Amino acid sequence: MIKTIKRHIFLEGRLRRRSYWPLTILHTGLVVGCGYLQHLSTGMPQEHEIRLALGFIILGVVFLNFSAGVLRLHDTDRSGFSYFLLLLPIFGALILFLFLCQKGLEGSNRFGPDPRLRNLPEKQT
Repeated sequence: MIKTIKRHIFLEGRLRRRSYWPLTILHTGLVVGCGYLQHLSTGMPQEHEIRLALGFIILGVVFLNFSAGVLRLHDTDRSGFSYFLLLLPIFGALILFLFLCQKGLEGSNRFGPDPRLRNLPEKQT
């Protein structure tokens, strides 16, 4: 668990498609849920405190989603700077989406070992 958190904080290593997409769906659900709770807090006596707390939760989830995307780009042997494609209207998001959907590079690359081979037992010779 600590190793996984460290990878996400320092943006080291690679992340498989199989792990990336469920994380992205979970992150999206958390952001939507927090947004809904912020909406419900309107008019409550502690509205500002609730909105501030939920805002920090959303920022944390957005960072985790960003770091998962960078690790996913590492699996396709692309730098995390590919996220700047989002600055290009329409086409940048489409290109980034296609990058995130691609199969990861087989074997090791400059970002680390192949995550698909990490859990396989060593061959006995």
